[in-house]
Amino acid sequence: ANNGSAFAPNMIAMALWLGAVMALYVFNAQQLAEPHAQAPMVAQALGKLAAPALLVLAQTALIFLVMVAVLGIAVPNYATFTLSMVAAGQTFLAIVYLLLRALGEAGKLIVILLLTLQLAAGGGVMPIELTTDVFQAVHQWLPFTWVIKTLRASLFGAYGQGWLQAWLEVLLIGGVALLLCLVVRRWQVVPAAEYRPGINL
Repeated sequence: ANNGSAFAPNMIAMALWLGAVMALYVFNAQQLAEPHAQAPMVAQALGKLAAPALLVLAQTALIFLVMVAVLGIAVPNYATFTLSMVAAGQTFLAIVYLLLRALGEAGKLIVILLLTLQLAAGGGVMPIELTTDVFQAVHQWLPFTWVIKTLRASLFGAYGQGWLQAWLEVLLIGGVALLLCLVVRRWQVVPAAEYRPGINL
């Protein structure tokens, strides 16, 4: 079995990010049906996130199966690798959800631009020391940085086996994003009959 290329964590992170984006596009993170407009703020935010979260979990499981069963990536510790992928997928979902809720249509552009920035400055494509000063300055503040660290630690024993620290950092980022989602009140309230998915399938 192949022990995975140096790009595997970066590709996993990118796939999970795009999965979170598509899940929220399908379920429409910005509109709220009129009958739910009077529900408590927390119920509105978490209720809207429930279906996308399940979809992202399914996407994560599919990526895991492809990595292990199809590509033959050797995983030294299935528990840490699984926890890393689940935490990454749900954290990315919370971040994308926050951007769409807070910025509306502009958030769709921001999530793509943020993906591009993270691919360049997250340390997955090349060592961060070899990148520009701008990328080095933002490196520590990007979700990809910590997702890639926890994936590398679980797959290759990188960072002095520091899997737990990187994993907790990913959870912290996701938790903060989720808490911020709870206080963003920007909804497009529409009559129930006019409520549509974000993407017409």
